[in-house]
Amino acid sequence: MKKLFLLLPFLCCCFSAFAQTTLGGKITAVDTGEELIGANVTVSQNGYFVTGTSTDFDGNYKLRVKPGTYDVEAAYIGFPPNKVTGVIITEGQNNRLDIHLGGGLDLEVCPITTYPFRIISKDNTTSGLNISQEQINNSPSKNINTIVRNTPGVILTW
Repeated sequence: MKKLFLLLPFLCCCFSAFAQTTLGGKITAVDTGEELIGANVTVSQNGYFVTGTSTDFDGNYKLRVKPGTYDVEAAYIGFPPNKVTGVIITEGQNNRLDIHLGGGLDLEVCPITTYPFRIISKDNTTSGLNISQEQINNSPSKNINTIVRNTPGVILTW
């Protein structure tokens, strides 16, 4: 009798392992048929996120889900997302859903304009800063030592 009680949990675990319900498939590009590595796959039910994963190096994904009806969405950079609604998952089976992403996004041309600007003058090897009377009046400190100490490029030695 003791052996039966020890064997019963083991058998339950074995049967539940065989009764795993999974959803898997492959995410590919429509125009080239190329597998999309790292595409995001999300599963939602009644508008709520249930689970998600990313595709492997062959564009394959695999998820464990409970039986029911789900919406599955695949997304990848440079492609508009593709949502498949009403996917029925049957219990104890390896359900397969391949999703094709296509119609890449049309990117607009963005002109880049550059202007010549010299940051460093080749002829001037010194640095300096002129402080006006107005800047001194607007400074929080009226002490000349503090103002000079806060000036970039100035080193005070006593």
